[in-house]
Amino acid sequence: MHRERLTIKPRLQSVSGRIYVARETGPPIPWPQLILLAVLGTAAIVSCSFLLYATDDDGAALLAPAPLLSMQSLGIARFILFLILAHRIFVILFVRPPIDIKIDYQPGSQLKSMGSQVLAGVGRLATFTIQTWTLQTIYFGLVTLATLGYIQPYRQISYLFELLFATSHLVSCVTSYVLVPTMCKQWLKGDFGSIKVSEIPLLGVDQLTVHNFNIVSLHVDALLSGQRLVLGHWGLALSYASYYAAFAWARCRYVNGQVPYFFLDYSLPTKRAYAFHLGLAAILTVYFLGFSVLLERISTLGVPWRFAVHASVCYSNMRLRAPKAYLDIEKKRAAKSA
Repeated sequence: MHRERLTIKPRLQSVSGRIYVARETGPPIPWPQLILLAVLGTAAIVSCSFLLYATDDDGAALLAPAPLLSMQSLGIARFILFLILAHRIFVILFVRPPIDIKIDYQPGSQLKSMGSQVLAGVGRLATFTIQTWTLQTIYFGLVTLATLGYIQPYRQISYLFELLFATSHLVSCVTSYVLVPTMCKQWLKGDFGSIKVSEIPLLGVDQLTVHNFNIVSLHVDALLSGQRLVLGHWGLALSYASYYAAFAWARCRYVNGQVPYFFLDYSLPTKRAYAFHLGLAAILTVYFLGFSVLLERISTLGVPWRFAVHASVCYSNMRLRAPKAYLDIEKKRAAKSA
């Protein structure tokens, strides 16, 4: 039987008023799940073998194969995007108060929520969203310097763009169609007290920014520079999925006994755990493959049509408010109490 050990550490009061105490370790990771992670990791390494070989690719051409602006103007545009990303990550990590996360674990999970999981400061880097946002900030910093001629246009920078284009869409899609509806259900049950549905954590200004502007910035960059995803580089997506699963498991096992997302719960029954983790890897890889085809196809279209495609993809992945059903419930409650 796994024993829960509570650490004697400073306690953090969550937004909803509950007290969170960090736990040292989670339950041991089952062997079937370790085997799954080893298989995914091996497949990721094999599929990224292209990273080991030197190529004759022109780095500058990879970073801006069909620019709509002059290189100086493109560099300035990328610098503006970098400033927005850098400002927001600084505010989130060093200015904003702790955020309150209640994981709605699935039946059969051994990770029983302690009421709230509070992420404060650099602890927010535990989430897939903030890690991806941080990588985007690094990408736009590097690509700005390369575009303006301050550093060499290394082809590895284009690999970072390819990876982020897929991962950022996964962040927005999962948030819009899985996490926000899940949090709205928690709001309906009263887990967030008497706040309005528009005030749940994932619909705050910071969360709306990192879950929506992340894809807008990359689509703007792709439109202005003409960058595309190479179909044969799909292993980048699989590698990142394998890395984050390993990170989330290690954090749960050795740091605080919880995972950032319910679908990364390794303590679930084997079939369900396999379904969630294989699903994550498959969806991220499909995103990469799909966007590699899409960006290649639209590269021959005129600028207005390319803009329309980019805007449509952004709109379909973004969510700026709670689902209409929950807004209607809130209106009915307000009408009854009036």
